[in-house]
This record gives sequence, structure tokens and C-alpha cells, in this order.
Amino acid sequence: MPHFNQSHGHSINNVMSPTYVTWNNMKMRCLNSKYKFYKDYGGRGITISDSWMKFENFLKDMGERLSGLTLERIDNNKGYFKENCRWATRSEQAANKRPYSKTGFKGVYTKGDRFVASIKYQGSLHHIGVFDTAYLAHLAYESCKQILKSSTDEQPGKIKENPCKQNQRPQGHKPRKQCLYLVRLTK
Repeated sequence: MPHFNQSHGHSINNVMSPTYVTWNNMKMRCLNSKYKFYKDYGGRGITISDSWMKFENFLKDMGERLSGLTLERIDNNKGYFKENCRWATRSEQAANKRPYSKTGFKGVYTKGDRFVASIKYQGSLHHIGVFDTAYLAHLAYESCKQILKSSTDEQPGKIKENPCKQNQRPQGHKPRKQCLYLVRLTK
């Protein structure tokens, strides 16, 4: 005979519904210091509202998680509570990342021992390049940002990602083994 959780019915014989899994993972990220992503959540002060410590309250506020959606915090510097959360697609959530990485530069992230620069423009994230230092990646990001800022509605800047040729690489920019793309900005 299956064992049901009588209060919400989202856990049957230790098989959890997608909504319950999401709620449980939220708690793990914020409350369990041994969890692999704790440093990015509870470790930096992301909290869960007292009412959401009970699954029934979370379910009442958020409703069922639909297939293909994840729990997103609207403001990534605030915790998990009704007014700051929504169900979102993975691409919507990817566009809502914290603006500063551990490199200290907006738009610059580490990948192994290299630094990746990318910029969000017109709702899409565009790869700028891979660099030897965080500072070089930052300079590339700032350069793209300035060009985009100087564009007008009449002459908007356009981003086109093209394969980068050897003589077009900025100093300190090394190719990846597979396709290398570098953002080209045109007016």
C-alpha cells in the first residue's frame, strides 16, 4: 500500500512531485551548508520566508510547477518569498543572472583558468571572447558596452557573431579548440 503525505499528497513512497522537488532543492540551497550550491545561496545570505518552510504554503503561493519551468527569484539579491518568485523557463532564468561574477567585473566569468566576456543585448546573451586575464575580458566587455550605448534608435548597434580569424584576435585572446566566436559590433 503506498504511503501518501496526508497534508499535500506530493510525496508518495519517497517519490516526490516536480513542485515538491523544486521546494526541497530551494531549501537545500539555502539551509544546508554541505550542499554543493550553498555558497551561491545560503552562503551569501539568500533566505526563505518563514511561511515557505512549510510546503503547503509554498504550493498555495506558487501553484504547481508546470513542465519546463523552474523557480526564479526576480531580484537575485533577495530571498525566496511570494513577491520575489515566479515560474520561469530556463532561458528566462539564464537572462536573470547576477550582474557581477566572482571576477569582480560585470559580464566576465571564469572558465577553467581563462576568462569569458559576454554581453546581454536586446534580450540575448552574446559571447565576446575568451581572454587570459579578467582585466582583458573586462576591457572587451566595456568596449562593446560603449559602442552599444552610442547607438541610437535611428542607427541601432547590431551584434553579429562571426568566426574570429587569427589576425582579428585581441591581444591576450586565445582560440578555443572548437568554434571561436567574437562579437562584432556594427552601426
